[in-house]
Amino acid sequence: MQHIDKIIKFHNLLKHRRTPISGKELDKQLGCSKSTRQRLTKELPDHLNAPLICNRSAGGYY
Repeated sequence: MQHIDKIIKFHNLLKHRRTPISGKELDKQLGCSKSTRQRLTKELPDHLNAPLICNRSAGGYY
């Protein structure tokens, strides 16, 4: 899977959820490592102008 495809899949996973998703669940859904997920979290807002918030008390990303 190309990098931009992972960014789009990441965005779609977040967009279609009502609750936050944990980092481990994102890794599993995207089939990537923690370091790749961290790069994706930095690039998602830049490439898609999509807001991304990580709230540990809520349980993950939304």
